[in-house]
Amino acid sequence: TVAHLAAYFAREAQPWEALTYGKIRFIAGDRSLAARANQQARDFCQRFSQDDALVRTLDSLRQKLAGAGEPGFKNAPGGLYDIEYLTGCLLMQHGHGLANGTMRDRIWRCADAGVMTRQTAATLDHAAELMRCIEHAARLVTGRSQPWLPATESAKEMTFRLAAAMLGADPHCLEEELKAAQVSTRAAY
Repeated sequence: TVAHLAAYFAREAQPWEALTYGKIRFIAGDRSLAARANQQARDFCQRFSQDDALVRTLDSLRQKLAGAGEPGFKNAPGGLYDIEYLTGCLLMQHGHGLANGTMRDRIWRCADAGVMTRQTAATLDHAAELMRCIEHAARLVTGRSQPWLPATESAKEMTFRLAAAMLGADPHCLEEELKAAQVSTRAAY
């Protein structure tokens, strides 16, 4: 219930959860219930926007995720989680509402709000599109979710060929472009 959600937010929720609940949005069902739940999420995010430890807490968690398990498109330094944490934290920290919407929406909301330069937004937008496209191509090539590029050279080559076709790019340049995108994403983070 909304009352249980409010109680949880008031007593138990941690700062990192604001990144998750900040993405709450209505999809289907009772619009009135959704509106009340969204208001609780807005209040919750607002509470943490005033927390001096927010950035340190989120960065500490991000560093743990970066070192956990096999590095991949999401958790590696310069991966998609860097973009998620950066945009979510900036939107919350500067009181620009919930961090809902697509990753691209959140990146450009940061730029529109003046908490990120348009050049940084363009860099992150490109990196996110590239990483997601290659991640999806790897899934299509191997038939399963891949944390990173396929292990065999033939599957990796096919992944880059498929991603290049989707992006309108040269498949021979994508591996270097992926590495460069991770470096620039990490620098922005």
